[in-house]
Amino acid sequence: MTPLTDDHLPALICRRNWLLWLGLTAASLLWKSKTVFFGVAVGGLVSIGGFYWLRWSLINLLASAGQNKSGGYLVSVLLRLLVVAGLLFLMIGPAQVSPPALAVGLSVVVLNILGVTLERIIKGRICIS
Repeated sequence: MTPLTDDHLPALICRRNWLLWLGLTAASLLWKSKTVFFGVAVGGLVSIGGFYWLRWSLINLLASAGQNKSGGYLVSVLLRLLVVAGLLFLMIGPAQVSPPALAVGLSVVVLNILGVTLERIIKGRICIS
Protein backbone atom coordinates (compact mmCIF):
# COMPACT_ATOMS: atom_id res chain seq x y z
CA MET A 1 0.00 0.00 0.00
CA THR A 2 1.42 3.37 -0.98
CA PRO A 3 1.56 6.07 1.68
CA LEU A 4 -1.03 8.81 1.33
CA THR A 5 0.21 12.25 0.49
CA ASP A 6 -1.63 15.52 0.49
CA ASP A 7 -2.12 15.12 -3.27
CA HIS A 8 -4.50 12.23 -2.59
CA LEU A 9 -6.68 14.11 -0.11
CA PRO A 10 -9.24 15.59 -2.55
CA ALA A 11 -9.89 12.21 -4.16
CA LEU A 12 -10.04 10.54 -0.73
CA ILE A 13 -12.53 13.10 0.56
CA CYS A 14 -14.69 12.79 -2.57
CA ARG A 15 -14.78 9.00 -2.30
CA ARG A 16 -15.55 9.05 1.42
CA ASN A 17 -18.29 11.65 0.89
CA TRP A 18 -20.21 9.11 -1.16
CA LEU A 19 -19.58 6.28 1.30
CA LEU A 20 -20.72 8.39 4.25
CA TRP A 21 -23.77 9.56 2.29
CA LEU A 22 -24.70 5.97 1.47
CA GLY A 23 -24.28 4.96 5.11
CA LEU A 24 -26.38 7.82 6.47
CA THR A 25 -29.05 7.32 3.81
CA ALA A 26 -29.23 3.60 4.61
CA ALA A 27 -29.43 4.40 8.34
CA SER A 28 -32.29 6.83 7.68
CA LEU A 29 -34.35 3.90 6.41
CA LEU A 30 -34.58 2.70 10.03
CA TRP A 31 -37.03 5.56 10.74
CA LYS A 32 -39.44 4.19 8.10
CA SER A 33 -40.36 7.73 7.16
CA LYS A 34 -40.20 9.17 3.66
CA THR A 35 -39.55 12.69 4.97
CA VAL A 36 -36.55 11.51 7.01
CA PHE A 37 -35.17 9.39 4.16
CA PHE A 38 -35.52 12.15 1.57
CA GLY A 39 -34.17 14.74 4.02
CA VAL A 40 -30.95 12.82 4.56
CA ALA A 41 -30.65 11.78 0.91
CA VAL A 42 -31.29 15.21 -0.60
CA GLY A 43 -29.28 17.03 2.09
CA GLY A 44 -26.31 14.80 1.38
CA LEU A 45 -26.61 15.32 -2.37
CA VAL A 46 -26.80 19.11 -1.93
CA SER A 47 -23.77 19.02 0.36
CA ILE A 48 -21.72 16.83 -1.97
CA GLY A 49 -22.80 18.86 -5.00
CA GLY A 50 -21.71 22.07 -3.27
CA PHE A 51 -18.38 20.46 -2.42
CA TYR A 52 -17.79 19.44 -6.06
CA TRP A 53 -18.79 22.91 -7.25
CA LEU A 54 -16.35 24.50 -4.78
CA ARG A 55 -13.59 22.12 -5.87
CA TRP A 56 -14.23 22.91 -9.54
CA SER A 57 -14.20 26.67 -8.84
CA LEU A 58 -10.93 26.47 -6.92
CA ILE A 59 -9.28 24.34 -9.60
CA ASN A 60 -10.25 26.92 -12.23
CA LEU A 61 -9.06 29.80 -10.03
CA LEU A 62 -5.69 28.15 -9.37
CA ALA A 63 -5.28 27.17 -13.04
CA SER A 64 -5.61 30.81 -14.00
CA ALA A 65 -3.03 32.00 -11.45
CA GLY A 66 -1.33 35.13 -12.66
CA GLN A 67 -4.45 36.25 -14.49
CA ASN A 68 -6.95 38.40 -12.65
CA LYS A 69 -9.97 36.07 -12.66
CA SER A 70 -11.06 36.40 -9.05
CA GLY A 71 -14.30 38.06 -10.23
CA GLY A 72 -15.38 34.83 -11.92
CA TYR A 73 -14.67 32.92 -8.73
CA LEU A 74 -16.79 35.34 -6.70
CA VAL A 75 -19.65 34.96 -9.18
CA SER A 76 -19.35 31.19 -8.87
CA VAL A 77 -19.44 31.40 -5.06
CA LEU A 78 -22.53 33.63 -5.09
CA LEU A 79 -24.27 31.45 -7.66
CA ARG A 80 -23.52 28.32 -5.61
CA LEU A 81 -24.93 30.05 -2.53
CA LEU A 82 -28.13 30.98 -4.38
CA VAL A 83 -28.57 27.49 -5.82
CA VAL A 84 -28.08 25.83 -2.42
CA ALA A 85 -30.43 28.32 -0.74
CA GLY A 86 -33.06 27.71 -3.44
CA LEU A 87 -32.79 23.94 -3.08
CA LEU A 88 -33.08 24.15 0.70
CA PHE A 89 -36.11 26.42 0.40
CA LEU A 90 -37.78 23.93 -1.94
CA MET A 91 -36.94 20.97 0.30
CA ILE A 92 -38.23 22.56 3.51
CA GLY A 93 -41.20 24.35 1.92
CA PRO A 94 -43.03 22.51 -0.86
CA ALA A 95 -41.31 19.11 -0.47
CA GLN A 96 -41.69 19.18 3.35
CA VAL A 97 -38.71 16.99 4.18
CA SER A 98 -37.68 16.68 7.82
CA PRO A 99 -35.42 19.65 8.73
CA PRO A 100 -33.34 17.64 11.26
CA ALA A 101 -32.85 14.91 8.66
CA LEU A 102 -31.91 17.56 6.10
CA ALA A 103 -29.33 18.92 8.57
CA VAL A 104 -27.86 15.42 8.98
CA GLY A 105 -27.61 15.08 5.21
CA LEU A 106 -26.03 18.51 4.87
CA SER A 107 -23.39 17.46 7.43
CA VAL A 108 -21.93 14.75 5.19
CA VAL A 109 -18.96 16.79 3.96
CA VAL A 110 -18.28 18.35 7.37
CA LEU A 111 -18.31 14.97 9.12
CA ASN A 112 -16.10 13.52 6.40
CA ILE A 113 -13.49 16.28 6.62
CA LEU A 114 -13.54 16.02 10.43
CA GLY A 115 -13.01 12.26 10.19
CA VAL A 116 -10.16 12.55 7.70
CA THR A 117 -8.49 15.21 9.87
CA LEU A 118 -8.79 13.11 13.05
CA GLU A 119 -7.48 10.06 11.19
CA ARG A 120 -4.44 12.01 9.99
CA ILE A 121 -3.80 13.39 13.50
CA ILE A 122 -4.00 9.92 15.05
CA LYS A 123 -1.71 8.41 12.42
CA GLY A 124 0.80 11.22 12.95
CA ARG A 125 0.50 12.78 9.49
CA ILE A 126 -0.50 16.12 11.02
CA CYS A 127 1.56 17.57 13.83
CA ILE A 128 -0.26 19.75 16.32
CA SER A 129 2.11 21.93 18.33
